[in-house]
Amino acid sequence: MSSCHRALQTCDVIHEVFSWLTPGPRYDEMTPEEEDGRRNARHDLLNVVLVCRAFASPALDVLWRELDDLLPVMQLLTESHDCEVEGLNASGALVGGQEPSHFSHLISDPEWTRFRYYARRVRVIHSSGFGTFEASMLLHLSHRSAGKALFPCLRRLSHTITSNLDIGLPPLVTSTLDDVSLTFTGELCCGTDADEASALARKVRDYAVHESLCTLCTSAPSLRRLIITGLGRISSLLPLLRCHQLRHLHIEDLTLNPRSLRNLASMHYLRELDLKFQLIDCDISGLSGLTSLQSLTLSGRMYQIPLLLDVISASQLRTIRLSDLSNRAGYMECAEAIHAASKFPLLQDFHLSADNGFVLSVGNPVQSARLVEMLSPLLRHRSLRTLSVNRWQLGGFALSDSDMHALATAWPHIASLTLAVNRAEVVPTLQSLTTLARLCPSLLTLELPSLTILSAAQLAPVPGLGPHPLRTLEIGDPTRRAEAFDAAQVARWLHRMFPRCSMPGECEDFSGFIADLLGELKRLRRAAIAKDASGAGSGEGEGMAASLR
Repeated sequence: MSSCHRALQTCDVIHEVFSWLTPGPRYDEMTPEEEDGRRNARHDLLNVVLVCRAFASPALDVLWRELDDLLPVMQLLTESHDCEVEGLNASGALVGGQEPSHFSHLISDPEWTRFRYYARRVRVIHSSGFGTFEASMLLHLSHRSAGKALFPCLRRLSHTITSNLDIGLPPLVTSTLDDVSLTFTGELCCGTDADEASALARKVRDYAVHESLCTLCTSAPSLRRLIITGLGRISSLLPLLRCHQLRHLHIEDLTLNPRSLRNLASMHYLRELDLKFQLIDCDISGLSGLTSLQSLTLSGRMYQIPLLLDVISASQLRTIRLSDLSNRAGYMECAEAIHAASKFPLLQDFHLSADNGFVLSVGNPVQSARLVEMLSPLLRHRSLRTLSVNRWQLGGFALSDSDMHALATAWPHIASLTLAVNRAEVVPTLQSLTTLARLCPSLLTLELPSLTILSAAQLAPVPGLGPHPLRTLEIGDPTRRAEAFDAAQVARWLHRMFPRCSMPGECEDFSGFIADLLGELKRLRRAAIAKDASGAGSGEGEGMAASLR
């Protein structure tokens, strides 16, 4: 009985049982039904806490470790408010534009002690669903705390600011925060005519955003990671300069101007910068101050991205991600961006995503482009580990076996090679897979725009080539010439060379050659796993028998 009691008091055991109650990595993609089920399950767990003391402490640890709503807070203070009053829905949010309900009486000392005890357990808060009622409740609790942090051990915060008079952020900010995500939505419109209303609204919103950033950066100077979405035409990023330990900065929907660029250039301590910008209408030479960057992500209009890369002089930059948001990026613009990125000597990971779906050819026939020519500036980076190119353009990209040999020779340490482009007439054959297996022993992920088989001779066993560790192989659009061969024979050839390899997709989603190929690969993979398992079991049995003898 004593051992059972100790097991029930073990937080790790209870956390394992109720781990599904806490938000997972894909929390933002949960369906409303899943959210309701999770909320109801938390309510049931709270009821268990009330009737079983052995579960109380570890179960509340689970509930308070990641606080995505204020249900535990409301349960702790059930005597201080009435959630069933008219004007509140089941989740405590306001309906019909009514004022938030006030607490029926001041919080008693036992209630406050209980709240403070459990609030110290909160490490993560997902507050995207906080309504006016929850914000008012937090504000009331912060007044009760007399200047002390409501959640003194909070490390991560996700908060949405829906108005220029947000009251939910100040009670949540604490000096222990090191990871914050802020989303600004809405705009306050004032004035007599449209132009005046728009200008005044921008000023009011600019002031509100500035105050929110000041509140955060003043109270959490040890911030290391900050994600800001919906900034728009903010005039300055000056409050961020107070966070000298900031290492990762992600800003989305930002219109760069001289002041914000100067502030950004002053953050010489940044290691990772992720900018999703709309326009650049000023001199950007000041960005040369970003000398400590190790990872850079730029999303905007492709013709402006090379300008930013040219002025940044971070000698330690290892990762670059470039993305075009206009869907009109030309071939030369992409080539210039790749050329600008190639100047960084320690580059290891490069990602490019830029489509051109709106430029139509009139009169002259469209010609294909050689993919290896666009990538040629990167061929001198022998330390490249990851290359990802995602692009669609008229005419497609030609990629031959000799091109694949050039890529494999240039990047012997490549671990992930993703060429998600639309194919032209010239496509690689099975010989390219053999070349990659010989020259790139560390390759784990491979995606090609297409693949063909010249003859049955290419399906013969390759002498002197052992099993390769490739894990994922994806072929965008196999040619009809490849589909003329037996899918089972092709699968056996692939499995012999890449025994750990799998192809994404389900057989039911395809027909013909691809469906047969996927099915045969999965069958071979299951058979290999079963054989390895039986071999390991027999080996353990023989070892045990030998030890007994």
